[in-house]
Amino acid sequence: DAFTVCGNLATVSFTINVVTVRSGAFGDCSDNLTVIYGGTEEEWSNIEIDADNQPLENATIVYPQAKTVQLSQTSYTYDGTEKCPDVTVFRADGSEVSSTLYSVEYINNVSVGTAQACVRFLHESTVLYAEFAITNGAPVLSEVKAVLKGVSVSWQQVAGAEKYRVYRKVNGGSWKKLADTTALTYTDETAVSGANYSYTVRCISLDGQTTSGYDAVGKSIDYIAAPKVSSVQNANGGVKVSWAESAGAEKYRVYRKTGSESWKKVADTTALTYTDKTAVSGTTYNYTVRCIASDGKATSAYDTKGKSITYIAAPVISSVQNANGGVKVTWAESAGAEKYRVYRKTGSGSWAKVADTTALTYTDKTAVSGTTYSYTARCMASDGKTFTSAYDTTGKSVKYIAAPVLSSVQNANGGVKVTWEKSTGAAKYRLFRKTGSGSWAKVADTTAASYLDKTAKSGTTYSYTVRCISSDGKTYTSAYNTKGKSVAYIAAPVVSSVAKVTGGVKITWAKSAGAAKYRVFRKTGSGSWTKLADTTSLNYTDKSVKSGTKYSYTVRCISSDGKSYTSAYDTTGKSITY
Repeated sequence: DAFTVCGNLATVSFTINVVTVRSGAFGDCSDNLTVIYGGTEEEWSNIEIDADNQPLENATIVYPQAKTVQLSQTSYTYDGTEKCPDVTVFRADGSEVSSTLYSVEYINNVSVGTAQACVRFLHESTVLYAEFAITNGAPVLSEVKAVLKGVSVSWQQVAGAEKYRVYRKVNGGSWKKLADTTALTYTDETAVSGANYSYTVRCISLDGQTTSGYDAVGKSIDYIAAPKVSSVQNANGGVKVSWAESAGAEKYRVYRKTGSESWKKVADTTALTYTDKTAVSGTTYNYTVRCIASDGKATSAYDTKGKSITYIAAPVISSVQNANGGVKVTWAESAGAEKYRVYRKTGSGSWAKVADTTALTYTDKTAVSGTTYSYTARCMASDGKTFTSAYDTTGKSVKYIAAPVLSSVQNANGGVKVTWEKSTGAAKYRLFRKTGSGSWAKVADTTAASYLDKTAKSGTTYSYTVRCISSDGKTYTSAYNTKGKSVAYIAAPVVSSVAKVTGGVKITWAKSAGAAKYRVFRKTGSGSWTKLADTTSLNYTDKSVKSGTKYSYTVRCISSDGKSYTSAYDTTGKSITY
């Protein structure tokens, strides 16, 4: 009821702060009321006017502008207080308006970045408004840092800013526009590692007009790019990590992790590669690299994803040995390996595939005696199409000398004659003998390819084998046939006497242990041996002799059925002229 029944009320001025007119405030007052409103027509329509205010609803609404007023400044940089600044008011002719003529009031909570009627001037019954442009303050840079793809620039939000423009300069150069964005951060992907950059930001309108100042100094950074890991490979002895050089980097730090665990430092280096020798075969690892200063402080970002690999260790050759039948190559298991490929080379030649196997040993039966070979092994996928590990490029070498191959073990006159094929490259041979399941015992060393074992005992079964040895006899240079070759040794009967007896010539011989029967032979002169008779006794009388003839006699052991010879014989025999 503030102006109820005020019939002479002619003019009412409303500030833009009025939001509600309560019931009866202008009830029954003048019907010719003029309202001067400091805001817009739309803002007036939003004021809530309660009932019983008919004169106000029928009033003439005036939206005046201060066209006769100049301000001491036409723009104002927003300082965060959301208030209009103190200003000096001038007339259109440039004369200053006295505070006794005008009182100045300021309207708070103005919108930043737009022209607002935020200053009100009052003179008697006239209210004038001046439009005062409030501009944004320069955005405050919060951080400039190296990230994976470049330099990340971040700044604080400026109330009312529609957009931001990012600038960059190099050392003492000029500011150059990089990009416009509505975000509060920008990544400069054009930054070059090793360069010094300064960055600044200013506010702009949607149409690209600047609406704020900017920090002329900006924020600087010595940009060093995050190292780009080019490869992670299974190497001989570990995982080899390689990366591209980051200009300006003093040192690099290599990190590793498994699964979802945190990154852990592996090593610091000035090189562009590092082999992680602590990797465990069969494990999947992720690797990444970061630049650091000489004091160990980080100077770049890093790839948080990293590069992964399932490490399978290069097989370690434990032995390369001359075996019976070839070269036996043995290696340690590489966890995670499905298959192995064995390689061989001679001298400085290239590695050539020998075989694929799932075992941890392989005997190369194609090796040629007397040749020096190097062997290595590499892990393969089960289909044999993909290498899953590195390999020892040096390999393990051996001069292959084949185990001597026994060609015959025979009962000879005076012992057991053992014969074998020569092994190319062998300096000497060692003959071994054993009985039954006993151990091999040395018989003799020789450079020949045969040997007569005169120590054999008739009636005994022997096994023989031969092994190559060095010329000084101290080192074995080949393997040997562990089974050997066997013979039941029966000594050739030794004829003890050939004597003239009544009716013929009596031949007598010593018993050969193990003999079942004996066969007596005779020859005249240089003729051939002719069978005389088979007997189980130790003598025989040849009654078919002729007087005046010279005869030679010998005896040989035979099987009980007379079908097989079981011993050798004295090829010279014993002679007599009858």
